[in-house]
Amino acid sequence: NHPVGVMNILCNEGGVVDMSTLIAAVLHDTVEDTNTSEDEILTEFGEEVSGIVKEVTDDKSLPKQERKRLQNRKMHPTKAKKQKLVKLADKLYKLERFKQRNSCWLDSRKSCRIS
Repeated sequence: NHPVGVMNILCNEGGVVDMSTLIAAVLHDTVEDTNTSEDEILTEFGEEVSGIVKEVTDDKSLPKQERKRLQNRKMHPTKAKKQKLVKLADKLYKLERFKQRNSCWLDSRKSCRIS
């Protein structure tokens, strides 16, 4: 489960114990992937969790190139640490999954270069 995996990375590998960050990690794709609104997250989980989720949520109505540009801005050093932690854990999870799914292909490419 992707959202739980992102939370596990923060908790187990990153040593994050802040409950708002961990809750936001579980909810980080909720607005994009379900009919849940940002207002519902605000009502149910409060301002801090909602703010983190809002910052890491992509606006799917924008063209892909614009979403990528905004993602880069969201990772700017001036942005809040909690939002960056969730976004980085999300990227790490996706990278780990890619590596798991493509390990045979990656191994064969590695051996091809060596030989």
